[in-house]
Amino acid sequence: MRPRPLDRPWATGGARSARALLGLAVVLTAALLASAPSAAQVVVEAIDVGGLETRSAALMLSGQDAGELAVSLVAIPMPDPMAERVRVLLVVDVDGESLLAGETGEMRITELYAYALEARGEALAASLTQAFMMELGPYRDALGERGVKFFGHLELVPGEYSLRVLVLRRQADRFALRTVPLSVPPWTGAAGPALGPPIFPEAAERWILVAAAGESAEQAFPLVIDGRPVVPSTRPLIGAEAGAQVLLMGRALPERLHAKLVATDGQESAELALGELRLLPPAAAGPELAVAELHAGDQAPGSYRLQLLPAGEDAFAVPVPSMPVTVLPAEIAARVTVWTELDSAAPDTSPGTLPAGPEETATRVRGGAREIFDHVAAAYRQALVELAAENRSAARAAVLRIEGDLLRPGSDAQEPLVAAQLRAALELVGDQADGLVSLIWLHEELYRQYHQDQRYRLATHSRQMMLRLAELYVARSDTPEARQLVACALVSLAGYLQEIGARHEAMQAFERALDFDPNHEAALLALAVIHEAFGHYETAADLLQRLHKVRPVDPEVRLRLAINLRRLGFERQAVRLLRKGIEDPQASWIRALAYQELANLRVEKKRHAEAAAILREAIRHLPDHQRLYVQLAAVLDRLERPTEARAVLDRLDPAAGRDVDSPRLRYTRVPAGGIAEARRVLAAGAVSRGRSLMETLPIAAGEGP
Repeated sequence: MRPRPLDRPWATGGARSARALLGLAVVLTAALLASAPSAAQVVVEAIDVGGLETRSAALMLSGQDAGELAVSLVAIPMPDPMAERVRVLLVVDVDGESLLAGETGEMRITELYAYALEARGEALAASLTQAFMMELGPYRDALGERGVKFFGHLELVPGEYSLRVLVLRRQADRFALRTVPLSVPPWTGAAGPALGPPIFPEAAERWILVAAAGESAEQAFPLVIDGRPVVPSTRPLIGAEAGAQVLLMGRALPERLHAKLVATDGQESAELALGELRLLPPAAAGPELAVAELHAGDQAPGSYRLQLLPAGEDAFAVPVPSMPVTVLPAEIAARVTVWTELDSAAPDTSPGTLPAGPEETATRVRGGAREIFDHVAAAYRQALVELAAENRSAARAAVLRIEGDLLRPGSDAQEPLVAAQLRAALELVGDQADGLVSLIWLHEELYRQYHQDQRYRLATHSRQMMLRLAELYVARSDTPEARQLVACALVSLAGYLQEIGARHEAMQAFERALDFDPNHEAALLALAVIHEAFGHYETAADLLQRLHKVRPVDPEVRLRLAINLRRLGFERQAVRLLRKGIEDPQASWIRALAYQELANLRVEKKRHAEAAAILREAIRHLPDHQRLYVQLAAVLDRLERPTEARAVLDRLDPAAGRDVDSPRLRYTRVPAGGIAEARRVLAAGAVSRGRSLMETLPIAAGEGP
């Protein structure tokens, strides 16, 4: 039940830019994900925006580096002897502070354009036109610590190019334009050893990863080693002693290479120490892979271009593109890891190896795992005590202290914290899986508090913990009651997401609730309203049909189903439901809309006299609904009865219904009653199950975990 994709909203031409930006926001919101950045997944997917408007195109074609955004990039031609056109991997880093500055609000729209122009003649050879949007909530901490790493590609024939990349934040009037030379070597038909440009891997965990539209994970990360994607650095760093690791691609790779640096003024420097190549298992039908260690020795700090040359007499079959690198001062190099930018909070990984996988990460933190577990178990116990006594704020505070301490900016304790919380939850509840309901409620409450306090990293963590505990609860107690409680938790969460404007995340949570309880009434109704707002009338009607079977006499369900059926052309069914709606004496706003819809159907068929009769009946039963008077006057005007129309308008009472929401406005909102009930059911279940759990735990005696 995902929203159907909309057509591309942008095309070249400045006249469209204003309305295109509005359309872009609608489309991009569908790409938002609730999860925190992960090394193994693309967390944000861009869309293709079709082209540049005139002013930005002129800026890009000028070829002048400029702008306020902090941007760096690298273009890597991927070796493929079988392809006539070379796939050039484009990696663009955008500093997080640049994205946070210059604009208020919770959304950031970023456009990215790449043009490859032939070095001679300036003809356009290939282009990439993308944009992506992020809600700052899940990503604010990650942006503050690092930024965005964008992956895309261009298909180019071998040759020399000028690559121009424009990163634009139109709403803040901020941009960055970068122009770099790009040499795409010929791979087909060339015999002998061949080497692609060197790649300096870095840890993916510190970036928000963004993939171009249509890129699969395999396309965005074409090199995977030991199950982990290789994320190239756009600004490689080399230390004198710490050195750096270089990943090499090619065919018939030699055992040794020479490496040298070329200064920005073109003067060659002494050769660097390059360790022996260590061959890696190649990817299927891919190039040979090798790893080598590169050390700067006593090279002066500064910016250079790295060149790799054969150690023997054999020359490479194709030229090897050089790579910009930075040699670090010794006192700085000693404090940073070789595959990350200058960042004192970077993971403490040993030089000479690729970024650690999950097993290595676990080994590094194992020394503090027991201490983290003890703190978490004690915090959960205290929270259960407070919750059983209905001291909800104290229950939240018990866990907030430990999470706030361990998840400070720059901390890498999230994985061990999650592991400790899941283990503590299981040990505390033992055979009483229902006790997990209390912890599910606790983390749903913490998510709201963290979000309201603008502690977005903690908010993301608590939302993930709530979902993990919910899945754990159903796995341990797969009963209808357990599934209903988990569905209530997800509906409660979705209701809050809806309140803060995260409509797509809310939709995902409502859909997940239906996975656990397919007939959850609040989730069905909320999803129907959201899909109708997006213009997905068929999906909305399907959801309302399901709900109508559960609540056949509910007047709101009948009205919403009728309106969606009418939009889909099922007029007879719609009229039948609308007539039932005008007969219901309870909900006046529903009756008013039912009358209006019946009148509109008559107007569409040019049966204005019948429409007027329906509206007069509506005013007789609902005299306070002023919209009925306006609609009747409009119908009378079409009947060329202006005197009667004026008389109807004279009966308007501006004070009538002043304290009541407009029926049309109320219709567009997700009903809050069912969501509030789901929240009440979850809270009551959390308290009752917490008390039951206390009877079997030595909490009151103050025993440790």
